[in-house]
Amino acid sequence: DFFTWVNTIPCEGCGKETQGVGTTAPLDDERRYNANTVELYECKDPLCGAWSRFPRYNEPGKLLETRRGRCGEWANCFALIARAFGFEVRLIRDWTDHVWVEIWSEHLDRWVSADACEGPGAFDTPHMYESGWGKKLNYIVAVGLEHVVDVTRRYTKDFAGKVAPNRRLAPESHINEAIGVCHRVQEVHALNIGWTDNQGILKTRERLIIEQLSFLDVSSAELQPAEQSGRISGSAEWRRLRGEDGSQEQ
Repeated sequence: DFFTWVNTIPCEGCGKETQGVGTTAPLDDERRYNANTVELYECKDPLCGAWSRFPRYNEPGKLLETRRGRCGEWANCFALIARAFGFEVRLIRDWTDHVWVEIWSEHLDRWVSADACEGPGAFDTPHMYESGWGKKLNYIVAVGLEHVVDVTRRYTKDFAGKVAPNRRLAPESHINEAIGVCHRVQEVHALNIGWTDNQGILKTRERLIIEQLSFLDVSSAELQPAEQSGRISGSAEWRRLRGEDGSQEQ
C-alpha cells in the first residue's frame, strides 16, 4: 500500500479512467526532480476529455511524495529506504527494459538481487527474469556509489547460448572499455564528494574481482520456485504484450 504501480493514471479533472496518448518534454518544475520524460493521458469520458501528465521522476525524495510509478520509480525509492537503514545498495539496469536493486548482504558476503515491485518473494532470485519471465537478456549493469560493473552473468544460466547472441550493440571489447570508463568516473566522483575513501575503493575493487569469479559457477545453481514464475507487476495485458508473463517458450 505504500507504493502504487502505474498502468494508467486517473484523470486529474474528474478522476475517471484515462488512456495513454504519448509523451512530451518535462516542464522546469518536473526537471527539478530529474524527470526526463512525461507521459500524457486523455480522459476516456467524452464529457471531460481532460489531459493529465505523468512525469517519470528519478529523484527518490520526490518519489516519497508521489509514491507511484513503475520499476524505475520503485527501485529508486526502495534504494533510498534501504540506504536509510544502513544497507549498501546499487541500482541494476537491464537493457531489455527493467530496473531493480542489489543489496550487499554481510551474512552472505555478496550482492543479492531485490526487486521491490515483485514483492518479498523476489529477493535473491537472479534467474527469475530469464527462467520465469522469459526475458531474452543482453546487458545488465550495476551502478553503485563508487563503481559500475557488468553483472549480466549473474542473471543467466547459459550466457554463451542464450545471452551472448543478443549482445550486438558493440564489440565486447568496446562494451568493457565503456563500462571501465564509467567505473573510473564513478570512483573519482565518490572520492570527491566523500562517499568513500581510498580504503573503501580498494575494498570495492576486491569485491568486484571476487564477484566476477563467482559468475563462473552460476549455471549449476538450482532454480528457486520464485524464479520459475512470470512477472506479477503491471496489468495482465501489459505483461503479455511484453512477453514477461511466463507463457513464452524458453
